[in-house]
Amino acid sequence: MEAGEDADALEASLIENVARLDPDGVSQWETFSRLIREGRTVPEIAGTFGLRSFR
Repeated sequence: MEAGEDADALEASLIENVARLDPDGVSQWETFSRLIREGRTVPEIAGTFGLRSFR
């Protein structure tokens, strides 16, 4: 698997889940933490999911 593909798949999965129902805070935190470990930045995650980036 190419670098970043796992993060892309994880992002796509979360986008689908968010569209179906509002995920709980713990699930979002776990997924966002994993995306950060996969190389995504906080601003990238915020932009993808329409969230405000706090730093």
